[in-house]
Amino acid sequence: METLPKTLDEFYDRVLLQIEEKNRGQAHTALQWIAFAVRPIRLGELAEAIIVNPHTEPALDEDDRVPHCKTLLDFLPAGLVSTVHTYMSSYPSSLSTLDTRNYSESDEEESTSENLEDDSSEARTIIRFAHFSVKEYLLSTRI
Repeated sequence: METLPKTLDEFYDRVLLQIEEKNRGQAHTALQWIAFAVRPIRLGELAEAIIVNPHTEPALDEDDRVPHCKTLLDFLPAGLVSTVHTYMSSYPSSLSTLDTRNYSESDEEESTSENLEDDSSEARTIIRFAHFSVKEYLLSTRI
């Protein structure tokens, strides 16, 4: 009990320090995208966004591409982010959620329109902060 963090800041500090050094750059970029996205960001979109580096030529290096979107979850700690599996309308501009459920890495089956009741829907995995305090902490001067 003595080793448990006493405050949320201590908890988030500890979680950030658990990110392996080799993954910290991508984790930092991913957390920035989650923090400043104007709409919920899909896991696949985040995987593509983190490989763009406007300070290099070319800005997109195929070698930096994440082999599988779920790889992001390996270096983004569960204490900071969570995923939600949503079934969204097939209209590209629609953000209305028809059904949501918590999604974990143990869900091995990839959902497709074939295994949904409504073929006009498409399964999407949204990544977000586990709690609003994560964003507050990351944007604060307390880090």
